[in-house]
Amino acid sequence: MKKIICILITFLLISCTEIEHITRPIYRRNVGDNPVVKIKLSTNSSNYRGDIYFDGNDRINEVRLEDYLYSVVASEMPRRFNIEALKAQAVAARTYAVNRLLSNNGSRNYDMFDDQRSQAYNGIKQENEKVRRAVDSTRGIILTYNDNPIDALYTASCGSKTLAAIDYFGKDYPYLQSVDDYSQEEIWKRSINLEDLKNILNSETENIEDVDNLVYLDDMILTKKQFKLKMHLRSPRYTVKLIDGVVYINGEGYGHCVGMSQVGANNLAKRGYDYVQILKHYYTNVELKRIYQ
Repeated sequence: MKKIICILITFLLISCTEIEHITRPIYRRNVGDNPVVKIKLSTNSSNYRGDIYFDGNDRINEVRLEDYLYSVVASEMPRRFNIEALKAQAVAARTYAVNRLLSNNGSRNYDMFDDQRSQAYNGIKQENEKVRRAVDSTRGIILTYNDNPIDALYTASCGSKTLAAIDYFGKDYPYLQSVDDYSQEEIWKRSINLEDLKNILNSETENIEDVDNLVYLDDMILTKKQFKLKMHLRSPRYTVKLIDGVVYINGEGYGHCVGMSQVGANNLAKRGYDYVQILKHYYTNVELKRIYQ
């Protein structure tokens, strides 16, 4: 009995320390409490929280960050996903927004777009109670590295491993490294005749193979990202083989595969991971801090 009590006390101490650590309001800088976000809208709908106005030809929605997240989380991640995955998405999306707020030096009349150039944002129609609960329960919490909000990139899925930022975007971030993913069910295949591929790539090659992060042809070398974009592939995680005049591409994942995998996050949540564990798995050596209550 004494042993059980000691174990329970130890567990409670660890849990309290974790909660105290992520709820201490120590990160302020020039982001206020629940700051206003300016989104450049691409639609004429009026179904948005906050204020809508025109600045020149730009239609702008000014909305508080937490209200903005109600729509973003539901637009970026399926609402049927586990609540802990939705919480992880809320923290990632909040961090992404704060990072953009801090980087906007006033040269633009908006902070973000409402589509994949920033974060998907579809207004009130996309919200639901489960997502609002995920946002509210993580209110004000962001991901930081060296006390600065990280560039919290995320992707749909990666298969067996995520990519380091340097392998896709060409810039190294200490918190965006390759880690194990948990979305192995997200696999895809494509085949194309070599002659058709040559027409797409404007190439005269008779051979093709991939080694590490490069695809080699007789007359050009492409990065996996370049080949993905030219061939409109689902992700940069794939292998290429030429057999009897046909190019076979076997891949996994969907998106750029850098940062948190959304399908992987949901699968980890199903295994019992909470949102803190999910985020610390996909973002290396980060801390979670509450910047406002």
